[in-house]
Order: sequence, then C-alpha cells, then structure tokens
Amino acid sequence: MLDIISINISGRKFELDKCYFKKFPKTLLGNPLKLNEYFDKTRNEYFFDRHRDSFEGIINYYQNEGNLKKPGNVDIDIFTREVEFFEIDRRSIENMYADEGIGPYYVPKEINIPENFFLRFIWITLKFPDLSMSGKIIQIFSNLLILLSIANLCLRTYPHNDIRIESLSKINYIFAIEVLFTTYFTIEMIIRLFLIYKIISECFSGKFIVDILSISPLYIQTIFEVIYAHGLIKHSILYTINQICLIIQIIRIFKLSNNLTGLEILGKAIFYSLDCLTLMLVYFMITILFYSSLIYYAELTNVNSNFLSIPDAFWWAIITMTTVGYGDKRPLGVYGKIVAGFCSLSGILIISFPIPVIVSKFTFLYKKKFKMPSEISHETLHDTSTPLMPNLFTGSAEATVRARGQIAKTVGVWGGQM
Repeated sequence: MLDIISINISGRKFELDKCYFKKFPKTLLGNPLKLNEYFDKTRNEYFFDRHRDSFEGIINYYQNEGNLKKPGNVDIDIFTREVEFFEIDRRSIENMYADEGIGPYYVPKEINIPENFFLRFIWITLKFPDLSMSGKIIQIFSNLLILLSIANLCLRTYPHNDIRIESLSKINYIFAIEVLFTTYFTIEMIIRLFLIYKIISECFSGKFIVDILSISPLYIQTIFEVIYAHGLIKHSILYTINQICLIIQIIRIFKLSNNLTGLEILGKAIFYSLDCLTLMLVYFMITILFYSSLIYYAELTNVNSNFLSIPDAFWWAIITMTTVGYGDKRPLGVYGKIVAGFCSLSGILIISFPIPVIVSKFTFLYKKKFKMPSEISHETLHDTSTPLMPNLFTGSAEATVRARGQIAKTVGVWGGQM
C-alpha cells in the first residue's frame, strides 16, 4: 500500500511514496524526527524554503537507489548546498563530483588559531597574505628572494665562477649570499612548521617537502665539507655531493607556488587530471610503437636508412609526435615521409586530448578559490553569516566563525586598511 507524502519546496509541490525515504534513514527526509520539524499542519505537507530546481536531483537520488546526479540547469555550488542541507551522504556527493569531472569535494572543518595575539598575527599574515598590507609585503619579499636565489644559482654556472670546484665555501661572495637566502627560508619554514604545519599529515604535504628541500643543500654541503676536512670521505664523494645539492636547489623555484595561488591551482588541476594524463600517456606509447614499426619497414629498403631497428625509431617517433623535429633522424623515401606526416598529425591530436580536461578543472578550482572578492572588507570579516572561502587544497576551512572575529581584529590592528 502506498504511503504518499507531500513536500512543498518554495511553492513547488512534490508527492512521493515514503518507501523511497526509508531506504536512507541517515538523510533528513529519511529521518522521521528531523522531517517532522518541517511539517505544516495547516496544509498537511512538509515545507522547505529551498532551491526548487535542485530538489529534482535530490528526489532522483532516492528514486535511483542513491545515485546522485546534478540537474543540468543548476550550478554545482547551489546544488552542493542543497544536498548538504538534506544530509545526503558524503560518498554520494564525492561520486557526483567525480561524474561531473569538476574536482574533489571537501567538507569544511574547523581549525584552531593561535590564542596569543602576536602569534595569531603571524599566522594570519602567512596564511592570509592577501588580507593585510603586511602580508602582501612579506609575500612579495619572499617571492623576490626566491627569484634572486635562483638567479644566484644560475650565476654560479658562469665559467669564471668555476661551478666544478669541490667546495662551495671557496666562492666567497656566492657562499655568503646563499647563506643569507638559506637563513631566511629556514626561519620562514620554522614559523610555518609551528604555526601552520601543526598537523602531522601536513608535514608530508608538497609545500612542506619543498620547504625542506629548498634549505637542505647548504646544510648538507657544510656537513660533508666538515667530514671531508677530517679526512673521513674521499674528494670524489664530496664533489658528487656538491653537484647533487646544486641540482636540488633548483626545486626552490617551486616555493613560488606557496605564495602564488595561480600556480598552486594549476598544480592541483594537473593532479586531479592524472587519470586523463595517464590515458594520454598510454595512447602516446601505443602510437610511438605503431609509427616506429611503420617507419622502420617503410625505410627498410633504403640503403641510407636512419632507422636501424624499431627501438631505434622510438626517438624519431617521440620527436615527430611532439612536433619538435630535431632532424637528426628523418625519412628519406616517399613512403617514410607519408608515415611521418601521419605521425605528426597523430601527435597533435593525442597531446591536445587532455587540455580541455585540465582547463575545466583549473576553471572550477579558480572560481571556487576566488569566489569572494580579493578585496575583503572589515565588515565582511565581521559578518558571521557569510563563511570564509574553504581551502580546496587542504580540505579545511580557512577560518571558522570564531576565527573570523580574530582575523578581523588582528588585521585591523596590525595590517592597516585592506
């Protein structure tokens, strides 16, 4: 026997059998106690002042055995808010995000802000550099030092600086400059470690690893030079260690992603597109093997053929498909040139395959990150009805309602007018 209930969503009525809701007792509509709070006795219906078009997708969730699909005419943010209101389980939301191909779904979590006023100011300055003048100045200064440190590394490769010498300390002025850079980055990392990387899992994040690698070369070189001075290692080992450390210093350029949100978003967009990139790589490898085989047999009868074997043709296929064309290996016969033409066209198609996916994910993450205006007023910070933008990359909210007042107060005192 049917047990029909009437649900009014901002004037639009839906009538459904209760049996659909009973299958999902953890949701709002499936929990009789929570659902009764919205019952209107005068109209004998359940009334919700919610988004009407979104509710069609929620109804389909119950009718389709928990398969959540976003209606095509509803914005993903609006639909997500409605789904969260009706307490749809997180896994269904994550699956819906995956089906839409728009990136991950995160639930905002409360984070703790230092109680000490001075420490709170430092925390806000590093975590929210765009909210105060002091934060912007520190951000610009850090980016400038990163670029200068990379320039310092490049200058070492000039012949008169003799990058091949075994001891970095013999290049006095370069060594002194590197000490200054490393000292600043070390202090910055220690502050981040105690104020931002409090959670153990964060210590294994990409940002923290980049911070460690950016300062470690100088310390490693110094330690091994002391060991070498005591005759405990050979000169060749010290030389190799110094060369490795110089290569590691190049990683310092990735510190820019810590301060430039655009680079961070681009990295995340690529990360969330790994499945598509993996598929492209598989296609690429198959195509390389295919055209390497074709070019080998097409040029087999040519006495002056540049392709001695199929593996020998791999390099040519890669260079041709990426449209680089060094010219060190090239077909000489007519059939070989025809194969080369199709190979280059295939490469263009395969390489362009993941670009729309990466662009769509980047656009989604960029809009989510900058949904609020960059110039946030003090009134907005004090307004507890509008939550701060959640951090898409750590899965936690940038601040809670409790933190909002602290941020506004601290920025107002220390940061000046925003």
